[in-house]
Amino acid sequence: MITRIPVAGQAPYEVLVGRGLLGELPPLLVGATRVAIIHPRALATTAQAVRADLLRVGFEAHAIEVPDGEDAKTLSVAGFCWDVLGQAGFTRSDALVGLGGGTTTDLAGLLERLDQHEQRSTPNMPQTATAA
Repeated sequence: MITRIPVAGQAPYEVLVGRGLLGELPPLLVGATRVAIIHPRALATTAQAVRADLLRVGFEAHAIEVPDGEDAKTLSVAGFCWDVLGQAGFTRSDALVGLGGGTTTDLAGLLERLDQHEQRSTPNMPQTATAA
C-alpha cells in the first residue's frame, strides 16, 4: 500500500510512503534522458538496483557514489559529482536522484540548485525508505 501525502506551497508535491516505490520514480523523471543516482557507499547495492530499473525503462542512468555521512558535505565531493555529470553529458533537462540519508539528499539538492534545474525537483529516496 502506498500513502500519498500532499504538500502545499509555491511548488506543491507529494510525499510517498510505502513499499515497492521504485515504480513511482520513472514518472517523476519524464523529459529527462539521463538520470544520476547520488548515493553513499553504504547503499551501493540499492543504487545499482535503482540504476538497473531506470535502464530497463529507457533512461541513461549513472550511479555516483559519495562518502558516507558528513564526509559527503565538501566542495571536493560536489566537484567530483560535477565532473561525473559533465563527462556523462548532463544538461538542465536531465535529472538527479538523491538516495540515502540527509547528507546525500542535501548534496543532490545542492547540485540540482547550482545547475538551476527548472523543470523538476530532485526526487529523494530516504535511507529509511530503502532499508525496508
